[in-house]
Amino acid sequence: MHRYRLLTILILFLSALVSARAIVIRHDRDDARYLELAKEFKAYVDVVDAGGTLIDPRWVLTAGHVAREITPFSATAKINGKRYIIDRIIFHPDYVQQRGGRKDLSLLRLSQPVTDVQPVGLYRNSDEVGQTVNFFGRGMKGNGNTGPTGEDGKMRGATNKLERADNASVFFQFDKPETATDLEGISGPGDSGGPALLKVDGKWAIAGVSSANMGNGFGLCKYGTTEVYARVSTEVAWIEKTLKDSLPSTPLWSKPTAFKAWPKTRQGEVAEALIIAYNSGKSSTMETFNLAFRDPSVLTRRTPAQRAEGYENSYRRSGAITVQMISTDITGRMVLMVKGDKGFFQLSLFFLDPAATRFDGYYIGDAVPPED
Repeated sequence: MHRYRLLTILILFLSALVSARAIVIRHDRDDARYLELAKEFKAYVDVVDAGGTLIDPRWVLTAGHVAREITPFSATAKINGKRYIIDRIIFHPDYVQQRGGRKDLSLLRLSQPVTDVQPVGLYRNSDEVGQTVNFFGRGMKGNGNTGPTGEDGKMRGATNKLERADNASVFFQFDKPETATDLEGISGPGDSGGPALLKVDGKWAIAGVSSANMGNGFGLCKYGTTEVYARVSTEVAWIEKTLKDSLPSTPLWSKPTAFKAWPKTRQGEVAEALIIAYNSGKSSTMETFNLAFRDPSVLTRRTPAQRAEGYENSYRRSGAITVQMISTDITGRMVLMVKGDKGFFQLSLFFLDPAATRFDGYYIGDAVPPED
């Protein structure tokens, strides 16, 4: 579920010039009310086309599967319009040991403190169930009937009632209007890592971190689906110890090196063909690449026309690209820093299987060249 949500937004990123990220809302409520609610929360953090929460002047709490996508070329966070370098990434130990376990949490340390935004506190009580949370994000917009339908990059807020909890997670359901809260909603693709908040003595406290959506047979993020947030109250001790001890980053990516030649692997084969097709500037050439390399199950997600629109928007943004640097993660997954006509970009390839034989899709986003 984690991978599906983030991959959905990464792939759909190609269909727009803005970061693909909002909240899915009630179909019978004015969207303006959700936009207005979002103005109440300032500690939201934009990171790798997903979200996080400022909990200390130098620390951001997000989902483990979000931090998993932070590479040497995308280690920045945007808070209140300003960009900060992420200099440390620490995953919850259970997430690491279980290779993506249910304690879907990570902490990001910033190289400089944030001085113009008040961090939020941690929710410490075990009485979350039955309370109404506020949550925020820039993920895909839509409503409970349609599910996610598009993106505009705008921050939205919504509410929902927490229905159950276990040691790792808290859960709420996207109810139809008859039993919903006034501004009921659910997190959409791209909202991963964002907060579910409760008020304590008039101040926000983070009770959960957006992790996954369970369709329950209703489809993605529609009425009847269940939202899963990583629970914070059971992990307060780990969070506070991490902030105090300043542990080293969890090893994940290799040190980037200058690109010299494609590796003689399936990843290398796909990447080389992708670059050639991408640089053609022709959507027809890209579609030929899609049919030749992408897994058939993936192609059903979007029509040829939608894929063409996504590619054309992406190409207008970047222009032709050349590979500058390469890095690999601990599983061998490859990420590239490429130079386009309009700056530097990160190119990530995704596969459906550990052996990297079934190609899922790619993501091109802004990149910051690593310092020497």
